[in-house]
Amino acid sequence: MNRCVSSRGAGAMAKYPLTRLKDTNNLAFVSAPLSAYAGRTRIASGTGFFYSPSFSRTFLITNRHVVVKEATSFYPDALILKLHTDGDDLTQSSNLTLPLYSIGQTPTWRQISDSVDVVALELDTDELKRFVVHAFTPLDMITPDIIVGVGDPLVVIGYPKGFSDEVHNLPVFRRASVASVYPIPFGGKPCFLIDSELHPGTSGSAVITQPSIWEVNEFEAELFDERRYKFIGVHSASYGDLKLNVVWFADLVTELTKE
Repeated sequence: MNRCVSSRGAGAMAKYPLTRLKDTNNLAFVSAPLSAYAGRTRIASGTGFFYSPSFSRTFLITNRHVVVKEATSFYPDALILKLHTDGDDLTQSSNLTLPLYSIGQTPTWRQISDSVDVVALELDTDELKRFVVHAFTPLDMITPDIIVGVGDPLVVIGYPKGFSDEVHNLPVFRRASVASVYPIPFGGKPCFLIDSELHPGTSGSAVITQPSIWEVNEFEAELFDERRYKFIGVHSASYGDLKLNVVWFADLVTELTKE
């Protein structure tokens, strides 16, 4: 269901054969830890993930507050991502630097509005070839006919407080559940709530439905030969000690990455 942007190292003997881009394990390559820099100073950390609206284009998706936050005078000038460089040896990683402003101080990110906490940065496809990443595609998107009920299980893929398997550069997968009536916009905003204990650094994480061999839509319950999931939204913020979290609807990513 995901498209492999690069498969460098695919011809070698897999060091971790059970992990190697099989079944839902390819989700390990969908997200990336990122650091926001002002000059040479690291000022924040977060999470981003990849989305390819077409074969020739790939975007990094994250939160707007990761790239700018006017209220607190937060103005980084670059994001640095740590990405795998070998599909067999997961200990091999390198950095990808993404400037946040072009010549003339024009922002390099796309946004819908200042109040929607989701942005997209288009990546250089030639530069991306030296890395091993996976990207969600339109086929992974949740569709209106799929039934998502209150309490249904979800998975959040990210780097809480920058925490991860640092040796292999792999994210943490947190369980969550739907906590508001989906797809009713919570508080009139294009988002819904999930119930999960998440932490700073998870900002910009992809949220997916729990991988399952079953999919329930308005017409039938369909059984598949392998586990499937759907990308349902982008985690953004938490409501303090309530353990409730804001997730922006997946279709915002589609809108942001249009030609």
